Amino acid sequence: MSKSSFESEIRNFYTDLNLEEDRVDHILDAGQFAASARRWKKIAITASVGLAAMTLLAISLFLKSPLQDQPVANSVSPPERTSSPKQSTVAQATKMNNGVKNQEMDSESVASSVEYRLVAFRSHSNACPHCRATGEVYHELEESLEDTPLKFIEFDLSDPRLRQKTDQRINELQLTPLIDGRSETAFIALTGVDGKPIQEFKPSMGTKQIAKQVRKLIER
Repeated sequence: MSKSSFESEIRNFYTDLNLEEDRVDHILDAGQFAASARRWKKIAITASVGLAAMTLLAISLFLKSPLQDQPVANSVSPPERTSSPKQSTVAQATKMNNGVKNQEMDSESVASSVEYRLVAFRSHSNACPHCRATGEVYHELEESLEDTPLKFIEFDLSDPRLRQKTDQRINELQLTPLIDGRSETAFIALTGVDGKPIQEFKPSMGTKQIAKQVRKLIER
């Protein structure tokens, strides 16, 4: 039914009730106003509901957003302290001293781990066949036994200019009893770190045999 037909029916209804024409017009105007008010009320309610839904959606999205998306104030780190030349020199000196101490400790540790010495004495130069053979075998033993905890020391007694220093070194290592009173001083000996002799070897035994015997003695 169209709007004009609806108004005609209402007008005819009130006309049949013998109401004045102006009164009927007022009634129709009031009805139109009421209908318009109801329509705008529905529109306002719908808009309010939609706005509330959008507000809730915006709040939920804001709460779910990661913290790193939010603006963060730039922080300025304090400038690094630069050491003065004097402090750098002191630090370098301290580091060098510590390095020297560590090297000394390492040397002491290695020395303390040595339990045996393999020493060789030669009273003549290579012109003497016996002294020459002793030196050759001794150098071969250094290579053959390099994997053992042995300290290798060779003494050349043939140079009179160095004899005093050589004798002093022999005495410091407590090896003097090995050569005191001996007429023949070209030999190889296995000793303890205290200088106590364990066994002497002649070069005629050969490098292999001497190395085998030395390993046997130090592994006991």
